[in-house]
Amino acid sequence: MNKLEIKIGKQVVELKFNFGVLRLLSEKWGIQSVTDLFIKIGSLGDGEVTMDKLSMFGDIVWAAAKKGGEEIDSDEAVEVFLQQPEKMQEIMFEFMKSMPQPTEEQKKTAAQTKAKK
Repeated sequence: MNKLEIKIGKQVVELKFNFGVLRLLSEKWGIQSVTDLFIKIGSLGDGEVTMDKLSMFGDIVWAAAKKGGEEIDSDEAVEVFLQQPEKMQEIMFEFMKSMPQPTEEQKKTAAQTKAKK
């Protein structure tokens, strides 16, 4: 499990990144398909910053804080990170590191399948 501490206002918040974060996001966003959940999360990195993407980022921070035992307002988290964009990158890096990673065998199979197309 990956952990990260951030400061929101005067509060130091521990973020924990694990499967529980995905479960909370799935419930909050009403997405049951793991594939659809990853597609939505992946859309955060597709260029333009939108209000929806900022809200999604706030939701990720909210869920990670909740798994760390903290209750925060996701909008407050977004406000802080608009002022400190480097923190957004740090959080997304830790979040992505916590995602399930394919095994070497899975990577090999995917590469072979791609080569056949």
